[in-house]
Amino acid sequence: MLLNKVVLEYIPKYGQQLADEVRKWGQWVENQARSSLSPYYPGVAEDETPLAYLWGRVVRCDGPACGARIPLVRQPVWRRRGEDSLGLSFIYSSGSDLAECHLLHGQDAQTAKGTCSGFKATCPRPECQYTTPKKRVQAQLVEQCGGADQAQLLAVFVNGPHGRQYRLATENDLKAVDAAKQALVERCKSPNTNLLPLIPHEPVPPKSAHRAVGSQLPLYGFKSWGDLFTSRQKLSLLIFQEKVYAAHQTILHSSNQDLARPLLLLLALAVDRQADYSSSLCRWVTGGEFTAATLGGEKKLPMLSDFSEVNPVSGAAGSWSRQIDWIARFLERESGIIDRTGSIVQCSADEVVLPSDSVDALITDPPYYDSVPYSDLSNFYYVWLKRTLAGSSDQQAYDLAPKDREATVDHPGDVDET
Repeated sequence: MLLNKVVLEYIPKYGQQLADEVRKWGQWVENQARSSLSPYYPGVAEDETPLAYLWGRVVRCDGPACGARIPLVRQPVWRRRGEDSLGLSFIYSSGSDLAECHLLHGQDAQTAKGTCSGFKATCPRPECQYTTPKKRVQAQLVEQCGGADQAQLLAVFVNGPHGRQYRLATENDLKAVDAAKQALVERCKSPNTNLLPLIPHEPVPPKSAHRAVGSQLPLYGFKSWGDLFTSRQKLSLLIFQEKVYAAHQTILHSSNQDLARPLLLLLALAVDRQADYSSSLCRWVTGGEFTAATLGGEKKLPMLSDFSEVNPVSGAAGSWSRQIDWIARFLERESGIIDRTGSIVQCSADEVVLPSDSVDALITDPPYYDSVPYSDLSNFYYVWLKRTLAGSSDQQAYDLAPKDREATVDHPGDVDET
């Protein structure tokens, strides 16, 4: 409904002005957020900007007398370019159960071996090499509620004087992660004028849900939608929400106050897009060396052993400025096409509010039978959207997206399906 409101009400009314204002206030939000977020994404020098952080969830090796902590890495090769190839290996110092990361180059990188295949974990210690079975890996991740905050930082992809490169994590990187965890704890202790908890507490789909969601997340310990994010990711999203609210209040007291409502909605959608690029289900694309969105091109929420975390104020792929640019370009394109205003009403498709014979055609999105669990997937965005819009006239009242009257089939063949 809110997307239709943008397309059929706001774009025809404001046109190019809306795109210009989104760019202006999107930049304002980024400037405000950068001062708060930059300490949590440090470079090793002033001329270095971290673009992405590569992580691996961690489990203990079940091998006899081992117990080493294994970073789960399915794909240890991050760049395949002949002699310029780059990958990862692990070394355990004597008496330590913590894996030390080492970057491999050239032919060594191309032959690097991962530690995780099908969520079976193979210990990289030469004297062990035990493979912990999938059910034991799952059991350990269940204890960690998915393991996003217990993951090990493997490397950082940065842009510096010599271009885009990988480097190992420094002490400052690890301190910044810990500082973000503490800042999130303190922020959640502060008085909250919103009736909702700051972090999405709503449950993820259960095991009985559609196979694209229920067959993955619950098996690895995810209980709430907030579990899908690291503490630093959650902190960054809360800060963007805070700055969007501040922008909205500023616009309300400006000469453009009639744009306050559409701009709040569009900036809230930018927060949703940022969440899409800021969860522990984002993977690193080795071919282009960038972070893929959680639901980018997918119709499911697959569990990942190793994941990528973007720096939201880097200006690179997956950052806030890219979300704003995407939205603004969409508004610019549609402004040249749509010239008639529509009216948006939320209602069920079988309870149409239009009088009989009042339209020439009714066009509906067909049911998807058991193909795509859109209502379940939509909750990934919905839990953040309703918090960003808290207190506005567009705030949604539902705990989760309503599904009772959805025209779909989650489990073909079940006797209760109609």
